[in-house]
Amino acid sequence: MVFPEKDGFLSLWRGILPFQGELFRICLPTSRSHITEEAVRAWFNRVHSYFEQNNLLDVLEDPSRIFNCDETGFFLCPKGKQVLVRRGSKKVYSRVANDEKECLTVLVNVSADAAIAPPMVLYPYKRLPKNIVPTVPSGWGIGHTESGWMNMAAFYEYVANCFYPWLIQHNIQFPVAFFLDGHTSHISLPLTVFCKEKGIILIALLPNATHVLQPLDVSVFRPEKGTWRTVVHDFRVQNNFAKLRRIDFAPQVDICLKKTLVSQTIKNGFQCCGLYPFGPDNVNYDKLLTKNANATSEESGDNADDISSHGSSTVTGNEKSVDDTEKFKQQFERRLSPEVLLMFQKSGSVWNGDETYKNYLSFGGY
Repeated sequence: MVFPEKDGFLSLWRGILPFQGELFRICLPTSRSHITEEAVRAWFNRVHSYFEQNNLLDVLEDPSRIFNCDETGFFLCPKGKQVLVRRGSKKVYSRVANDEKECLTVLVNVSADAAIAPPMVLYPYKRLPKNIVPTVPSGWGIGHTESGWMNMAAFYEYVANCFYPWLIQHNIQFPVAFFLDGHTSHISLPLTVFCKEKGIILIALLPNATHVLQPLDVSVFRPEKGTWRTVVHDFRVQNNFAKLRRIDFAPQVDICLKKTLVSQTIKNGFQCCGLYPFGPDNVNYDKLLTKNANATSEESGDNADDISSHGSSTVTGNEKSVDDTEKFKQQFERRLSPEVLLMFQKSGSVWNGDETYKNYLSFGGY
């Protein structure tokens, strides 16, 4: 079909949709597009079975003991806001800084009753400059990695030195459930051992399903981006259109989070993801492109790495426990150095080596 080159077709289109609203396109990678309702419900069953068999169902019934954390990126020069211009205008300018692609990572952590644990800002430095530290709000975590992205060491430091002390300070009852992305930048052996000792139950969300199971992704981060654009715009207007620098970053993020981490928004996120009240029936399955029940083992999450803090093996709640245990052991071994793995394999049932590794030995099921 060929349309007129001039504005005849556009006029027709405007006549049909005179009040056309803004349309959003959500791009799902292939891995996410294959997640099924069956896989999501199976994940809920495994998690519930674990808490039930360990007499911990009271944790899932208490919103003050259910937490979710995730990272999000903040551009120092986000794309400008939409503007209203005269029809026919061919050039619309917005002056920006020369580092418009620079993005810093912020970890956000909230509970199902809308308590806000300290965030953490990650800076891309080998050594953190002294002038950065005073700019970060009191109580926040400050991390630095060479890439500026989260890694196992930075996340361990956050949980051990920021999140856990906050739980103690606010008299949160232990154990607590900590739902998070099961990416390797989060889960590590030192973290698993620490959380087991302190009563923090790590629950990895179903892989590739965070768009339906991650409360922060579902309800907070999208409006946060719009608020961030406004915050940066206001900062630049107030500072003679100076660019937002790293030294200015944390105070502006603080302003943004105070505007977007609204109590009811957070609670709605946990509810529509089925994390509180806990159960699969509140999940919005319309977001899943695959509706059939023919999920592969990877898509259905048939692995033993969902929960990783209360024992050396994980409760899966299905008949594939033997296969799952082997999968878990393989994942465990991938996180070990070759030298330590060799020591474990040679140890047999008695460990005579460094006491530091004794917990790892039982954790891996050797």
